[in-house]
Amino acid sequence: MLLDATAVEGRTRQFVELLDEGNVDQAVLVSREIPPIEVGLIVVELTSDVAVSFCKAAGMMYSAVFLDPLPARRIAKFLSSLPEKEAMDLCRALPANGIADVLVDMDNGWREKFLEYLPEAQSETVKRLSSYENDVVGAIMSSDFIAARSGASVPMLRETIKTLPKGRSPREPFVFVLDAGDCLCGMISWKDLLQGSEQSTVNDIMVTNVVAVRDTDKAMEAAHIYQKRGLSVLPVVNKEDHLVGVVSLEEALELLAQEAVNTYPFCGQDDESTFTPVVGSIRRRLPWMSLNVFLNLGAVAIISGFEETIEELPIIAAFLPMITDMGGNVGIQALSVSIRSIALMEADFSDIFYSIRKEFFVGIINGSSLGVLFGVIVILFEKNWMLALAAGLALGINVLLACLVGGCMPFLVKKCGLDPAMVTGPLLTTITDCTGVIVYLGLTQGLLSYIISNE
Repeated sequence: MLLDATAVEGRTRQFVELLDEGNVDQAVLVSREIPPIEVGLIVVELTSDVAVSFCKAAGMMYSAVFLDPLPARRIAKFLSSLPEKEAMDLCRALPANGIADVLVDMDNGWREKFLEYLPEAQSETVKRLSSYENDVVGAIMSSDFIAARSGASVPMLRETIKTLPKGRSPREPFVFVLDAGDCLCGMISWKDLLQGSEQSTVNDIMVTNVVAVRDTDKAMEAAHIYQKRGLSVLPVVNKEDHLVGVVSLEEALELLAQEAVNTYPFCGQDDESTFTPVVGSIRRRLPWMSLNVFLNLGAVAIISGFEETIEELPIIAAFLPMITDMGGNVGIQALSVSIRSIALMEADFSDIFYSIRKEFFVGIINGSSLGVLFGVIVILFEKNWMLALAAGLALGINVLLACLVGGCMPFLVKKCGLDPAMVTGPLLTTITDCTGVIVYLGLTQGLLSYIISNE
């Protein structure tokens, strides 16, 4: 049944009222129509007696489903308020990685007693997960996944999945295929599994080109792999290539969000944002714009060097702003793409050569197209083929250079520890202005006699 926000709010109120009345069985039925995290937030605030009654009526397995999304510290506090036996039963029903997180916030005596209470295999898994450093993949991976042996029958695997306890099916809709040595050799989406024929085996439908990470790799690196490759799931293997867990999309997004909060490139203490005071914005911007004034003197000096050419054929000055402005506009496009990629952590300095290669081809195609278009415009206005050739060629070359500079400059500036949002704009416009002037006036000077004779 699909419920809108109003209906969910109504069910939530009804759930609380039923718990207040002591009608636990009916509250369990209503809870299944409420998002699990909402149920969890309500249950952890209940008195110990009511909470135990509800969890027993709902079943520990289902209770673990609505507790699992909550922060580990909050779950630990809730478990500490319950009788020991019920607390251990409920903690035992959590996923292994959830148990490992919760145990960090439990006292040593309770932790040791609980590990003895667990079945040996589950206890060893929890101990292994607890042994990882906080910043490695093993600390964030989930050990809940479905694995099948290579050569297994597809129909039999489908039937096995149907027998999984309700509410404990892995969140990642994939089956991982292991060889005889328990090494990861492929994976199958549930969609492909459902569509597999009755005669097929997992080897017939599995994908063998699987991206995986080591359990000792840095967690943030795994999150970046998730993001860059657009993965749906990221399996985790140990040094023997045995599958030990999976990194979920939820965990990857949480890491990336935390990194964005802590290290967002343009929102640091020394970088400007929309809410920076006026004085702060002036202090950050004015020095770079003042530097830009002096840098633009270079363009003035270049133009001064072509005074005789301009005096002999004044019309060439009319098309100069088009060439310099177009270079600036194209450069800002490339600049914006690179800055956005850095800001969203899609790219870093190691991707600079990829950006240069991409912008080279973009610049060649766009420069050729815009150069031809500009040449046609010059012909329509001046009826001079040689001037059109010089203007079109100069604009095309400037567009190419603007793409290359705009694409790589933010990476270089960021590598130097400066703010790309402040630095790159003034530098880019200066560079494109100077290159546009040099190329255009240099071409017109070289072709001056042909341009005049074509008048």
